[in-house]
Amino acid sequence: MKTGLKVWLWFLFIVNIISAFVVATAALFAPLLWVNVIAEIILVVGVCLLLFGKKKVGFYLMCACAVISFVVNLISGTNIASAIVGLILCPSITYLLLKDGWEEFQ
Repeated sequence: MKTGLKVWLWFLFIVNIISAFVVATAALFAPLLWVNVIAEIILVVGVCLLLFGKKKVGFYLMCACAVISFVVNLISGTNIASAIVGLILCPSITYLLLKDGWEEFQ
């Protein structure tokens, strides 16, 4: 696994754990956000599968969580531009860093 991918996955791991706690706090006031909390937890699991297990399924979990978060953001009235950025940015960067070593993953 290349260093850039490792750094990116560690970054995602830390940021999404923090984000899960922040969204969980907000979900106390907006119950729909619990779906985002679950998506954040699944995203962390996906990152762990990529980072520690070298499993391709981790990338697919990340993509699924991006779609789920996009739908929840649209339903909850988030700006559509920021919802689209969230949908595209994380999976795209991960894919670009992952594509050269894709065969290395199971």
